[in-house]
Amino acid sequence: QGSDFFKDLLDYVVPVVHEADKHIFQDGNLKETLLQQLQGSAHHSFAYRVMTDGQPVYHIMRLIHEYTDENNDRYLIIGVRNVDKEIHHKMEVDKKARIDKLTGAGNKNAYHELEEEYQLRIEREEDLSFGLVVCDVDNLKIINDNMGHKAGDELIQSACTLLCNTFLHSKVYRIGGDEFCVFVNEIPRDTLIDKLRFAVKKMEQEYSFQGGVVKLSASIGAAYCKKSGVGYKELLDVADVAAYRAKDNGRNCYIIEDIE
Repeated sequence: QGSDFFKDLLDYVVPVVHEADKHIFQDGNLKETLLQQLQGSAHHSFAYRVMTDGQPVYHIMRLIHEYTDENNDRYLIIGVRNVDKEIHHKMEVDKKARIDKLTGAGNKNAYHELEEEYQLRIEREEDLSFGLVVCDVDNLKIINDNMGHKAGDELIQSACTLLCNTFLHSKVYRIGGDEFCVFVNEIPRDTLIDKLRFAVKKMEQEYSFQGGVVKLSASIGAAYCKKSGVGYKELLDVADVAAYRAKDNGRNCYIIEDIE
């Protein structure tokens, strides 16, 4: 009901719209802006959030039908639908698509997003100070071959837990069967070394498994960046080479290389 849809929209809808979405409706040319949103979108719709009981609930406003009458007056039929369940379901699916099922760490999909994010920051010439850590779990193939994959899986899970506890404020990614990666942002070099030393020490453990003993250790390589403009591939290559050198040095150790 009412004679001025757009005025009513401002009076009744805007007060309950999520703060971050109010700009959609508060444009000085509300009518023109909404029409552009509705007619410019491939699905003739746009999403926004309405605050309900203190919680944001996703809705879409959609252009259902458009027609012109015999007087050449133009009319639009606009529908509003609650799509909160669909949006949250999609978010959950997207989240699961980025998580390694065995460990709960980020998987390769999530890792590739990290690469893209880092590259964007490089292109924006942000002043970065960080390290990239590559951790290879030692002797996983031997354990899988001699004690079975269940023992190997438990070893991988334990290694991931130890890494997450060591790098509490950084995301851990599983990028291979026995390989993890940690991007450590805004960290002094000495602090990174302390964490690497701690990780190697904590990784050196023994676990009882079906009457046998499983030994856990790791070879860790790290690249520490001290200059801007370093591409992600260069960063990863340096960390990878450092991890291989740690293996060549007898495993169960870390090596850090500076990029400066």
